[in-house]
Amino acid sequence: MSDGTVEVAGPGFRITLERGQLTASEAGGLPERLVVGSPYPNPTADRAQVQLDLPWRAEVCWAVYDLLGRRLRGRCEQAGAGAARVVVLETLGLAAGVYLYRLTVRRENAAAHVRSGRLVLLR
Repeated sequence: MSDGTVEVAGPGFRITLERGQLTASEAGGLPERLVVGSPYPNPTADRAQVQLDLPWRAEVCWAVYDLLGRRLRGRCEQAGAGAARVVVLETLGLAAGVYLYRLTVRRENAAAHVRSGRLVLLR
């Protein structure tokens, strides 16, 4: 495509490559499994976004920590089944540097799915 994206579609799926970030989603139904993307952009200036595809209703929590393990930002919210969500990791007011993020997806009566990593903040 002319805007720098490439899209491939087939029976029951669609894959889009956009600025180096790969996402996949089911065509016409619930996703078969939980898909948690990486923060984009990283490094960032004010916030990063994480793509989520949820096959079931869940509580989604995110937090940003400094390198000493102090929680600086965070929030939890409920998300419905089949929701393709974008979680925004807010970093406004933080100094430039390296931070850690943790994204937790919990559904009732099941183990939590946790993704953590490094987030670089530039000013």
